[in-house]
Amino acid sequence: MIDEKEYKEFLEKNEKGHYAQGLEWARIKSDWKNEVIIVRDEKGKIKASLSLLIRKLPYINSHLMYAPRGPVCDIDDEESFKKLIEEADKLAKKYNAFMLKMDPDILASNEKFKKMARKNGFIVEEKVKDVDYIMEHFKDSEIISEAYISELDAATGTVTITLNSKNELYTETLKNVMGEMVTSKAGLLKMFSNYKEDMDEIKSLRSALKMTKSTGYGIVYPSINELKLQTPELVKQGSRYGVKLKAIASSIHMLKVDVESTFEPIIGSELQSKELIDRLMKDYETDASSIWKSEIFGRSLEAIVQEGIQAKLSMMPDNTRYKLKDTVSKIVNKGSNTLIAIVI
Repeated sequence: MIDEKEYKEFLEKNEKGHYAQGLEWARIKSDWKNEVIIVRDEKGKIKASLSLLIRKLPYINSHLMYAPRGPVCDIDDEESFKKLIEEADKLAKKYNAFMLKMDPDILASNEKFKKMARKNGFIVEEKVKDVDYIMEHFKDSEIISEAYISELDAATGTVTITLNSKNELYTETLKNVMGEMVTSKAGLLKMFSNYKEDMDEIKSLRSALKMTKSTGYGIVYPSINELKLQTPELVKQGSRYGVKLKAIASSIHMLKVDVESTFEPIIGSELQSKELIDRLMKDYETDASSIWKSEIFGRSLEAIVQEGIQAKLSMMPDNTRYKLKDTVSKIVNKGSNTLIAIVI
């Protein structure tokens, strides 16, 4: 573990120290992981450091490591620089990182540092022509099929490189995202077609669920595709005849039912019980969700309450469920004016 106070003092005293190498900055970049490498002198004091921000690339098992305004060290101390990079290489293997990028607080005219960086495996970006050298690195890439300059701003010296991935990466990424192998355009169209059908169902369920939460009762109405037309029948009224058309479709009815779950642990004395209540309520006031993570007798309160609720719900007999369904069907089909008695 790093001594935060010691590390902060080192950054403040070193002429190359920068806030972007501090732990506070790493905490702000919360979507990045942080690793700090430290090199000490003979007396055990910090003489060089490198704070790395590490981020996983989407859909592929690889990471990017970035050292903003790092390293922090004597720029002429090649031994310390080499030790920092050796430790960074170990982290690169740990995170399967494909690149370590640094933008040190060094003048572009410092040829000695650039030579030292190249000696330790870095590509020094200083001229537009060096971009070709950078793109050479992607020639043998397992995931990049083509790399080219797509935009060049001579005024600012900014170069935009476009990287095209191989088809295998596209297929593999689609498989990881959609959970199904798609090897052809037909398969992709079929997937999107199924997706549209699923989205229509989700919209119906979402509307019914919203109604259930607000009123206690919600309905998923049948679609036109779910209607089943029965065989037409002739009907007679006096001397005249007509046709009786009957269609059947299933609707889904949702009920909001409040389920109570009671847990009464025997703690000990009255004072101990009050202390437990105070501790639970204190956590609840600061973070309402944290109370469910509280442990009692080695089990979380969430697990205890969920178990009680599930036990009650599972105890509802099958014949009662059938009768409830049958009762709702009769109310819907016979009309609300019909007297229906429910015996429990």
